[in-house]
Amino acid sequence: MRFALPSVLALTILSARAEAQLPLFAAASAGGALNINSGDPVAGNGSSLLLEVGVRFSAITVGAEAGRHDLGPERLWQYGAFVRIPAFRDAAIRPYAVLGLADYRLGPSGSGTWSIGGSVGPGAVIPVFGRHAAVVLEARIHSTFRGVGTISNPEFLTVAAGLDLAL
Repeated sequence: MRFALPSVLALTILSARAEAQLPLFAAASAGGALNINSGDPVAGNGSSLLLEVGVRFSAITVGAEAGRHDLGPERLWQYGAFVRIPAFRDAAIRPYAVLGLADYRLGPSGSGTWSIGGSVGPGAVIPVFGRHAAVVLEARIHSTFRGVGTISNPEFLTVAAGLDLAL
């Protein structure tokens, strides 16, 4: 019992230091989804919504994401992970490359057919309130690995803007 207060104090200090070194964030973005698969005449263009949570390391950002992409009558749900690799860390506008790996599910509730896929594209973070909030602009080409094991059959392009908040 006599070690309880020092233990709680030590854990508080360590967690505060870990938080300063590994700031957590949450982000949400919305935009357009454009069908670029010429072999899919059913899909059309529509909207895209992406929610992210992650950790910023000094050289990269990693996290988990969930998204919904409406492509005409088709709806794709996306559940996966991403990594952002910044080009410049201390610039006013910080461009980056983003890579994602996800489970894409087709259907109104995400319970239909599924396929593992990936996404790649450029993005930029524009701080608006110091290090606590930023506007995020991002474009990604999404593709599934159906049958070939590589990103050789692009499915759709998303272009989105959103808000990134430090937690």
